[in-house]
Amino acid sequence: MCAFGAAPGFAPQMRAFAAAAGFARHSTRATFDATLIPRIDLRRPTAKLVQDLQTAAATDGPGFFYIINHGIPEAVFDNAIQEARKFHALPVPKKLQLSAVGYGGGQGSTKGYVPPHAEGSYAKDMSDVRPEAEQASGKPNTRESLVFRYPEEQDVSKELYCTDYDRFLRAMATDSSSAGTGDVSHRLSHAGDKLISVSSVAAAARRFFLPNRWPDERDLPDFRAAVERYFHEMQGLAFNMFHLFSEVLKEQQCTMLTEPVSRDSSTSLPHDKAMVTYNMVRYPPSSAGDDAFGIADHTDWEAFTLLYPTYLRDEHLDFGDKQQSMVNSASECSLRHSDNPNIDSASGIAFTGLEVWFRDRWAAVPHIPGAIIVNQGEMLSRLSGGRLKAPVHRVLARNDFERYSLVSFWAPNYDVVLPDSEHVGGWVTAGEHYLRRNGLFG
Repeated sequence: MCAFGAAPGFAPQMRAFAAAAGFARHSTRATFDATLIPRIDLRRPTAKLVQDLQTAAATDGPGFFYIINHGIPEAVFDNAIQEARKFHALPVPKKLQLSAVGYGGGQGSTKGYVPPHAEGSYAKDMSDVRPEAEQASGKPNTRESLVFRYPEEQDVSKELYCTDYDRFLRAMATDSSSAGTGDVSHRLSHAGDKLISVSSVAAAARRFFLPNRWPDERDLPDFRAAVERYFHEMQGLAFNMFHLFSEVLKEQQCTMLTEPVSRDSSTSLPHDKAMVTYNMVRYPPSSAGDDAFGIADHTDWEAFTLLYPTYLRDEHLDFGDKQQSMVNSASECSLRHSDNPNIDSASGIAFTGLEVWFRDRWAAVPHIPGAIIVNQGEMLSRLSGGRLKAPVHRVLARNDFERYSLVSFWAPNYDVVLPDSEHVGGWVTAGEHYLRRNGLFG
């Protein structure tokens, strides 16, 4: 297996798979070329990994790559998906008891259950590289998800952005001046800009750090243990990726942009209190046309995303579980891989509906068994001065087979500063950017 790029014989195999699968019935505009998506082998020495990552993440690439040999057992993902399926099989009123919409106040979703059509309809923004003629779809997301966010309030209870936001902004301005970065204006919450009050941003921050809600143990007795194991494993991988991306930023000599104001100046992406959102997503079987999306076209607004998508399989079902009776005929159909044209029976490589805008068209991003898919977000693009792209991507809704995704979105500490794309010469904290782009204010 090659450490970077396609393995020998991989591309022809994938092209044959694409032809046999008949992807045109799912997306008439997408291209399928296995050589587009690089692979990064974490067994490589760090110096080589940084080189590989710099090439994979470059602006002329797709903005997506695979991580292989990451060391996380497949059972960790299978167990988490099994529990996700059990949760999504609960009656809707039971799931809505954990509704993320309005939790802690405010208009947006915070933590908990997000039903279909509650999110999406994303507008094009400054990181969207598509030509003007390629308009945003404006469609809602047909997926449903269970959302967890960290840190929780007990983990940041002594941080100024939780205790005294005005004082936090003053301290940030003072620190930035002494660090030689000049006048740092946290424009999205700066009172002088009259865009939004400091108190509103402070309230949004408190909502982000609220305690997560968990399903009732009487309904799902094994849920929390399996999901927290998955969270633990992903945190270890994400911290490794923070380190590697920090090295990439240093290699690119983005000196001004890679010295963010933070209490930890030892890395360009301080992450001891990283902001993270975990989504446990279900895509129901759907006969919708090509204009419906599990997730509509968008860019991710964090630093990077770690994704593990899969179709429902036997190992995701507990046949001794009382909830097995809830599995509907669509789920049972999902298990017949021989009938699923999106899975290659020989290699297990699967097209799960994920597509990226690359080279002026949509390109499929298939899933390699055991691999984790990574894509960059807006924060990395800003910190790199645009050298690392934030790719536009989407997930198609049309599919005859039930599928799940385990997704985690990773941002550095709240007090890291980023260039503010909405105000020339201005800056914004990573936390404020995260809150606004997640719809928690603004």
